[in-house]
Amino acid sequence: MNYANEAVLVWAGVWRKPVRTVLIFLSLVLAFLLYFLLDGVVGGFNNLVDDLSDHRLRVQSRSDLYNGLPLALANRIAEVDGVTQVSYLSFFPAYHQDPTNFVPISAIDIPGFFSVTEVDIADEHVAAISKNRTGAIIGEDLAADRGWSVGDTIPVISTYATKEDGTRDWVFEIVGTYSWGELPSMDFWVRYDYFNGSRVAGKDRASLFFVKVDDTRPTAEISRQIDEQSLNSANPSLTRTEKEWVQNQQRQIGDLQALVSAVSGSAFFTILFVTGGMIIQSIRERAPEFAILKAIGFGAPRLGRIVVLENLSLCVAATLTGLGLAAILGGPFSRALALPVAPMPAMLLIKGFFIAFVLAILVSVAPLIKVRRISIAQLMMRG
Repeated sequence: MNYANEAVLVWAGVWRKPVRTVLIFLSLVLAFLLYFLLDGVVGGFNNLVDDLSDHRLRVQSRSDLYNGLPLALANRIAEVDGVTQVSYLSFFPAYHQDPTNFVPISAIDIPGFFSVTEVDIADEHVAAISKNRTGAIIGEDLAADRGWSVGDTIPVISTYATKEDGTRDWVFEIVGTYSWGELPSMDFWVRYDYFNGSRVAGKDRASLFFVKVDDTRPTAEISRQIDEQSLNSANPSLTRTEKEWVQNQQRQIGDLQALVSAVSGSAFFTILFVTGGMIIQSIRERAPEFAILKAIGFGAPRLGRIVVLENLSLCVAATLTGLGLAAILGGPFSRALALPVAPMPAMLLIKGFFIAFVLAILVSVAPLIKVRRISIAQLMMRG
């Protein structure tokens, strides 16, 4: 029998019971969607973290991130050998209209912040905020998420910063947008000088200093020298590389990798176990069909090939469908978790197709061993 006829048998075997085939297919799609979506998002995030610079430092207070450090520390940091540029920001938690509608506002040093962090922003947008004390630059992702655009006036209520007039009402005009490569652009940036001059508490302090250093100098030594500037003061600093700082923030909200792996792993393999049982039962029910095929000369290798191809076609189709859905849903899912929208790691794709292949083999082996050992008469009796 040629391969074309075998393909017909494979197709007929797959659709022998359409309802069960659809249920198995949907179960596999759900399993691979969870696998690609959850592990893909976290894996992509970890890849982006690994790509962060080791030659940009972040300096914060060891005790109070929001109140931060004296602004005068910027000048002392700039004097450290190997430091090429220093900028700063103050966190400014606020909400728009409703307390549940949080807006991630930071007051930044204009224009130094943009060159230190190397964000993608048009020169005209930098010029616009430089001319407008109440101007704001927002991320392209934030603009898309909230439906905001350049020219919009956004009133916010701070949960932290009180103005000199006794209110916590702040109003900003969006004058530009920025992007940050593959990192999420969900920040709302306003001018530090305006914010600092208008607030009551925390004047002349910064939550975070951004430091660009000479690529040829060891960052560990520069970090040590920066922290020595305030070691015996009431406001000791803690300096980390950009990568270390992001990793530490991730650890503070829990081990995301372990949590997601546990959730996706348990769900993934539970679905595969149940689905695998359905496939094995389907093969066992076909004992009379296998008996007829054996009677007309089909050997064990050919029967095995047909059954494996049936299961492999189903598993691969489900894997591709799950991958496609994960590609569509990955961006919104990442933004919902405030994680970067990152490309899916290639190794994850390889693992997914490897699991599909192994599953197809495993669910085929046990029934086929029994079919091979039982006589044609016994197979017919089982029918």
